[in-house]
Amino acid sequence: MNAEQRQEFVKKALLGLWAMLTLILVVALGLVVFNMVQQGRSPFPVPAATRAPGAETPADPLALSQELRDTPLYFASEDGRFLVPETRRLTLGDDTIVNCHAALDALIAGPEGVLTPVVPPATRVRGMFLMDNGELVVDLSMEAVTGLRRMASVSTEMLFLQGIVHTLTAPELPGADASTVTRVRFLIEGAAAEESFKDAHCNWAQALPRDAQWLGGNAPAGP
Repeated sequence: MNAEQRQEFVKKALLGLWAMLTLILVVALGLVVFNMVQQGRSPFPVPAATRAPGAETPADPLALSQELRDTPLYFASEDGRFLVPETRRLTLGDDTIVNCHAALDALIAGPEGVLTPVVPPATRVRGMFLMDNGELVVDLSMEAVTGLRRMASVSTEMLFLQGIVHTLTAPELPGADASTVTRVRFLIEGAAAEESFKDAHCNWAQALPRDAQWLGGNAPAGP
């Protein structure tokens, strides 16, 4: 192979290598564009300089709507006879159901001060549904019933029920649609509470409104 042939060979080899690298770059760019489209992102964003004044990308609307609110959570008094509100700063937003879920989760977690828990700590919130008439259906896990059976009494059950009812009907919880909770119906594992808690001391079959007699010193005497 003379010098001219070697030069031609090297030239063809370089052209082949360049073509291969170009193909690899095109394929890689295509994959990047495809992934961005799949994620709902534009591969060709509008340059900041060409946007209209005041057209900056808005922040997450959920984050903008959230705020810290002082919210009452209703626990039992130290002697376990009546309900006492403990004010808690909760992050609430525009969705009434989300707000109620946050308040009930905080109630289950227990008081921060000297008050007594009213909901067994192992209880899980399985779901919530707010009806047009203001009735909030709350589906709790079986741990709620199991915990109440260990301390079986009318007052223990009523403090449980009314502690949740008073907490979820607080005026701080309605969202942007102003949906107000007026009473609470309880389910256990998706079924009517009275079916899962047949040995209950109280009537769990009805949706319960607030009962003021369980607040402060108004609680009825007796077990």
